[in-house]
Amino acid sequence: MGKAKPKICEICGAEIRGQGHTVRIEGAELLVCSSCYRKYGKKKPGTFSIMPTGREPKRTYKPRPKPQSTPRPQKPLYTEDIVEEYAEIVSEAIRRSGLSYEELSHRVGL
Repeated sequence: MGKAKPKICEICGAEIRGQGHTVRIEGAELLVCSSCYRKYGKKKPGTFSIMPTGREPKRTYKPRPKPQSTPRPQKPLYTEDIVEEYAEIVSEAIRRSGLSYEELSHRVGL
């Protein structure tokens, strides 16, 4: 069989020589090296954290201001007048121009 896998300290990541020690930190049991056991093993279980506390993390961004709701003007239902005799007006304009329907269609791109 192969060599046993080395044990690693769950706090500092160092290789554990010998049996290792178990400490309870924030409710979790961790396998730690002798150095970390000296730091954390004698404290009352569950009463401390290995993470720094008492400081607020620095904000690296500014919160975006909420957009102010501005009342939008109400648009009218229609914007142009309906011309009853539109077809007659168009026919009269074509006659006045003196163009045939074929010439007119070429000019407007049809």
